[in-house]
Amino acid sequence: METIQFTYGNFRYLTFELDGQYYLLDRSPQHFIGYLYPPLNWFFHQKVYLITQEEFFKLRQKNLRAANISIPASFSAGLGVFIYNWFRLKNIDISIYFNTTFSFGINLLFLLVSVILAYSLANLFYFYRKKHMISILGSKLYQPVNIRFKPQRINFKQLIGYVVIVGGLTSFIAGYYLYSGNLLYCFITMTITFLHFIGANAAFGTEANQFYKIIDIKKVN
Repeated sequence: METIQFTYGNFRYLTFELDGQYYLLDRSPQHFIGYLYPPLNWFFHQKVYLITQEEFFKLRQKNLRAANISIPASFSAGLGVFIYNWFRLKNIDISIYFNTTFSFGINLLFLLVSVILAYSLANLFYFYRKKHMISILGSKLYQPVNIRFKPQRINFKQLIGYVVIVGGLTSFIAGYYLYSGNLLYCFITMTITFLHFIGANAAFGTEANQFYKIIDIKKVN
């Protein structure tokens, strides 16, 4: 059973080396259930493409340049805190502009539509990440091989914590929207769901101490 380690390609793709060959892993979920809970993707095969050594180093060089100009995540978080505190300081409550008197059935319909929209936007985001990868490589991705990967070590505390935090937060906000009918909370639910869906690729990471086992390989006819 082969063991490999991934390196970053772009948000959708990772790269790895095996027996002197270089490969590109499409880590986007292949089944809808994989969007709901990222570790479920370990039970399914992912598409893998053979790339040349030149393409591999081209990706590596591009990511090194991008790392030098990327905006830190802490900046975005700090900006969010600043805006929130500014609204509090000015006693501005924007939620009052989103109050509605719709029935529970209509609110439930809006909630379902927001989840479908979040799923559609996530797929659109992954589609553009694929186009971005093709533009870097200068050629389309052909003849994938389906490979099932599984982490060599699984942190069950993290898996449970993910369910409690993300699942609990989303359920609470969605429930509050159904109770209050305030469309702002419907929008927040959609935003969190969208971030959750595009984060489903976290089932396969590039951590220095994380290795993955190749469980099964299937060639696409």
